[in-house]
Amino acid sequence: MKKPELLSMQTIYEASQEQFEKAHELYYKPGKMALVIGMPFFLRPFIRSNGVYLIEDYRIGMFSQGVAHVRVNLIEHQFSAGDVMFVTPGSVIEPLDYSDDVLVAGMGLAAEEFQAIFTHGLPTMFNGGAMNGQIHVDETTQQVLAGMLRVLLQLCHTEGCSESTRHSMIASCINFISDSYLKTTPERQARRTAASDLFDRFIALVNTHAKEQHKLNFYANQLYVTPHHLGNVVAQVSGLTAKDWIDRAIITSAKVMLRHTNMQVAEIADHLHFANPSFFCKYFRRMEGKTPQEYRET
Repeated sequence: MKKPELLSMQTIYEASQEQFEKAHELYYKPGKMALVIGMPFFLRPFIRSNGVYLIEDYRIGMFSQGVAHVRVNLIEHQFSAGDVMFVTPGSVIEPLDYSDDVLVAGMGLAAEEFQAIFTHGLPTMFNGGAMNGQIHVDETTQQVLAGMLRVLLQLCHTEGCSESTRHSMIASCINFISDSYLKTTPERQARRTAASDLFDRFIALVNTHAKEQHKLNFYANQLYVTPHHLGNVVAQVSGLTAKDWIDRAIITSAKVMLRHTNMQVAEIADHLHFANPSFFCKYFRRMEGKTPQEYRET
């Protein structure tokens, strides 16, 4: 059985090579990192009907113009000028839509490279267990970060530049973003309520357990609330029912296995704890309007 095909930096580079080459502001070291400035939206080649992808490394990007919609670990995000995003290994992304003028600057770092750079502890924004995040930074911060990325790019292209020098500059860029993230913490905390905290914990559990736990009762028990209360809170915060979120996670997992593995439909049904393949196929068709095999062939 194949493991799911991950959306690696190499995969993106090969699919977007023409865009990368046109950017002229690129550094790519296979298995280590990628850095680009002023590149059109790098997920364009992967926006297709119901495409879902796994991320194996760390991604950080700053949008300088345009708008992009991406679903990350079930949650939909809209990114526009001044937004900085980060995604960590193990995340599932679904590119949804983008405007034609989107430009992004940022980097991808292999997990091993990231750990080698931050041997004494992860930056603050990666220390809370979050798999992804989004912050908006002011114009001055955007300019400083863009300047730092350009210096990093020049260093990477400088003959004789040591790995320790490159690592130090990467750490400076990421720590600067982490500092900006930390500045927004009081504001984000002030906006938080008990309901939003419960919703976030529910989504974290769904991301972890939806493959084997399909019932609301399980999540309510884990969160020490009644199913009725949890359902009301989830609907209040998100506008979707708790079942909608559980279904979304199950379908996302199914899509990954259908698109990126050679598992038979019966194996996928069993892996997702359905009673039998027929029930899984009916469920998938009801949710997606097509059978699992039809989805696999599109």
